[in-house]
Amino acid sequence: MNSTLRRTVLGAALLAACAVSAPVPAAQAVTKCTDIGNGQLCMLANAGNPATASYRKDAGGEVTVRLGFQVRGSSSVHWDEGFFKAYVRAEPWYYTWRDNGVSKGVAYRAVLHQYGGNTWYSAWATP
Repeated sequence: MNSTLRRTVLGAALLAACAVSAPVPAAQAVTKCTDIGNGQLCMLANAGNPATASYRKDAGGEVTVRLGFQVRGSSSVHWDEGFFKAYVRAEPWYYTWRDNGVSKGVAYRAVLHQYGGNTWYSAWATP
């Protein structure tokens, strides 16, 4: 059997299996945002998906920052790939940690650290 036909037959079998399976529950997505003076820091916690933090800068000059997230009960922060320059714009800056899945019933919060300066935290988000 050639590979195209094999994929077609396998795909049809998977579709048939899905048609008789139990319904999938709605996503457990929770977003919590905190006003930090010059914008909003948010944590998106969606059970079974990667953790995502975002920062929407609404005022002030350019700043050098980095995003991270924490899990309640842990003092460690999972940081993004490095500091970046944030400025006022319509779209938020965000980072998704592809290797850090969110668990239902566990609290997460976003962390924003300014280079050489302050650190801010979002409210806890628990899916």
